[in-house]
Parts: sequence; structure tokens; C-alpha cells
Amino acid sequence: MYNTGYLVQHLGYGINAAVQVPRQLAAVGVKTILVGKVADIVDNPDGESYSVVDTTETLEQALQCIRANANGFICINVQETDIAGHLQSAEIYAEKLRISDGYIAKIIALLNDDDILLVTADHGNDPTIGHSQHTRENTPLLLYGKNIHPGNIGERKTLSDIGQTVCEFFGAARCENGESFLPELKNI
Repeated sequence: MYNTGYLVQHLGYGINAAVQVPRQLAAVGVKTILVGKVADIVDNPDGESYSVVDTTETLEQALQCIRANANGFICINVQETDIAGHLQSAEIYAEKLRISDGYIAKIIALLNDDDILLVTADHGNDPTIGHSQHTRENTPLLLYGKNIHPGNIGERKTLSDIGQTVCEFFGAARCENGESFLPELKNI
């Protein structure tokens, strides 16, 4: 359906876009760039959004955005791992992870000294569990930065902690929910 112009903006019931990351960053002059499925589901009127599904195309677009923007927040959402989970295909899932791993190395090579790369998922979707629904396991939260030392920031209570951390990193107002873990990154 995406190829025929289908577009959905999914913020969920009761979400106030005015207090979410893209608007908070825009208020302090920081551009938000959304690449992949996130471009379809997050309101980003002041930034750039690139709706892409194919993993390689998503990550190639992300590399172009990183190269072209010395400052800003870039959020990349690889959708095909989710699709592989729904298809219950561990083979496709593994293939998409291998592609992503290769691009993560390319992204790291482009990072400046103060940049932070965060890799996570919005939910589980185990392709071997025996059903095609989202699964409830905890997802990893991996962080990389040239000034971040190895350590553990513990289990987070909500994905909103990521948004709150992004806002604090860029000096923007707080989002509606979540607790920043930026101070913990400075202490590890």
C-alpha cells in the first residue's frame, strides 16, 4: 500500500504532538530528520521525513542525511525486522540484522566527537515464538559515543526515557513523559 500513496500518521490516542521530541527540538532550532517507518508515524512538521521500508534503502537514506547534516537529531527506524517477526521468519530477521550491523559500522565512522548513537527497538517481535504478534521481551538499548565509556545504565521504565534524553542532550524543553539518562552517560 505504501507504493500507492498510502500514508498514515500514527501518534496513538491522546498523544499531544506539541510536547514530543520533534516539536521540542524545533523550538530550540534543532532539526529532526526521520527515516524509515518512524517518518510515517511521528509528527515532524518542522523537519525532514523520509518514508522508506526496505532496510538497505532506509540505511542508505540515513547515511545521506548524516553526511548532509552536521547538527540535528536523526531517528532511523528499520521496519523489516518487525515485518520478519510478523512473518515468523528467523531467516529474514537475521538477514535484516546483518544488513543493519554493517550500516551501524558506517554510521559510527561518521560520528563527531560529541555525537551519540542509540540503537534499540520499540518492542519485541520474536520470529520463532509461534505466533505473528508483537512479543513482550525487553529490547536492548545500546549506546555509542566517542566520549561514552563502557557501562550499564540499567533497565529503563519506558521508551519515553529516550525522548527525554534527546531533549536534554539538545537543550530543549522536557517532553511529556520519561526520565533522561544523559547524566548517567556522563558518569560511566
